[in-house]
Amino acid sequence: MTFHLDVTPAAHERIASLVAEKAIRVYWREGYGMAPVERENPSDEFVEIDGLRFVVDTFSREHVDGATIDYLETLETSGFKISNPSRAPDPSPPCGGCKGCGTGDGCGSTG
Repeated sequence: MTFHLDVTPAAHERIASLVAEKAIRVYWREGYGMAPVERENPSDEFVEIDGLRFVVDTFSREHVDGATIDYLETLETSGFKISNPSRAPDPSPPCGGCKGCGTGDGCGSTG
């Protein structure tokens, strides 16, 4: 079974200009990320969208399935945004700040 991924035209154009022939790994590690694929793993799943190959690992699949990749460019910032309306956002920590409460990550919060 393959995963479902939507890529907006703006994101498709930007990704194609950055990676040429390489596949793109879309992953979840306490948030979404993307990176060019150097080597696919046997357990990876992939989907091809208009000539671009997207790869997801087993751990990330449930987060990536149904996600949309967009590319935004404003006066303040530009970059990719990955969102998934079928996944509830992770709850904020009790302090309302970073997700590192109590981990000693240097944010200064003690929870």
